[in-house]
Amino acid sequence: MIVTVLLSSIWTFNNFDLIWLMTQGGPGDATAPYVMVAYHKAIQQLQLGAGAAVTLVMLPIVGILVLVLVRMMRRSDGPGTGDLGRSRLTPAQRKALPWVFVAISALLLAWSSPHIIWKAAFVLGVFVLLAAAVGRAVSTLAARGNQRAAKLVNGVGSGFALVGLLVFVLIPLYWMTVTAFKSDSQIVMRTNDLWPTPWSTEQFTNLFTGRAFGIWYLNTILVATASTVIALICAALAGYALARLKFRGSESFTVTILLTYVMPGALLFIPLYQMMSGVGLNDSLWALVVTYPTFTLPFATWLLVGYFKSIPAELEESALVDGCTRFGAFVRIVLPLAKPGLLAVALFTLTNAWNEFLFAFVFITRNDYMTLPVGMQSMIFGDVVPQGQLAAASLLISIPVVLMYAFGQRFLTEGLTAGAVKG
Repeated sequence: MIVTVLLSSIWTFNNFDLIWLMTQGGPGDATAPYVMVAYHKAIQQLQLGAGAAVTLVMLPIVGILVLVLVRMMRRSDGPGTGDLGRSRLTPAQRKALPWVFVAISALLLAWSSPHIIWKAAFVLGVFVLLAAAVGRAVSTLAARGNQRAAKLVNGVGSGFALVGLLVFVLIPLYWMTVTAFKSDSQIVMRTNDLWPTPWSTEQFTNLFTGRAFGIWYLNTILVATASTVIALICAALAGYALARLKFRGSESFTVTILLTYVMPGALLFIPLYQMMSGVGLNDSLWALVVTYPTFTLPFATWLLVGYFKSIPAELEESALVDGCTRFGAFVRIVLPLAKPGLLAVALFTLTNAWNEFLFAFVFITRNDYMTLPVGMQSMIFGDVVPQGQLAAASLLISIPVVLMYAFGQRFLTEGLTAGAVKG
């Protein structure tokens, strides 16, 4: 859970697309994070030094989070080292530590957004009280020996929580689907909000006739496929080298890869923009193909290191004894056994490249070279939001990803599990 909190905190520093699409940092600078300020300085105002300075201001905070994360993950890799950190704390300190963390987080939220803290506290308090009431009821019934009633209350409480979470997740998807099949008049007049009557394909027709949606789709397929192939080849070679070949600095290099992965991409887009401008690759799909592996390759390598370690080395040694070269053993023995891990890496890199917004938004300005996320953003003009066309485009974008994960879910789970256990 601590690793999840750390990763979520680190990735929050990289949030650009959601804020840009909703508020663009406004009103004023009320919702502008540091990455958006860096974008305004470096890209829009061409003050590369000022933009880089903005990103470096947040580097110490992100660096501390990353160091804590790496230390915890390296500690968990060793046998019997899961409680090393706990042994240094007294029971009272361990009990007080979560409350200290909650208090510090609440103070930071109150300082940054005083108008939100009370609303957030109220909503969180309601959920905590409900959970505490259900837990107390279950404990009381269990203490009295009424196990059947305790299981019933526990099941009902868990069921309500899961149903609420499911509704919260599925309502936006349902709204997107029904809006895609409404006509413009139904959307404007707000008639039949929950069910289109009649169903219409008007939004899909307008999307392909009035927009360059087909070109955006093709660009996204080309960029995602090319960057996935590059990341997969490089990650397979690098992961195998780090897992099997012993050389000076291999352990430090593995940690460096993890550090590169968890570092926010907002720290990279300014130097990458300058590099792409220097070699003349801006406003081309090659700029995306070259830069996308910078954030997909580190995780892919780190995952495959763990998966290659799960494959018995005796199989390769037998092939080497039979006269096979190291590369031949890698191709003929290791890669066939590593198919689940390779598929997991391919799905991960393909999905990230498919949905990536920041780099594509910075490097691409011509309509003919836009990818789907940037192309959809260009459909919004000020306060004019084509809800129907955006819903239809979102539905068409989601279908390939859903199909890929539906067919590759078993291999994805196996590949991620093996990599997590051995990595």
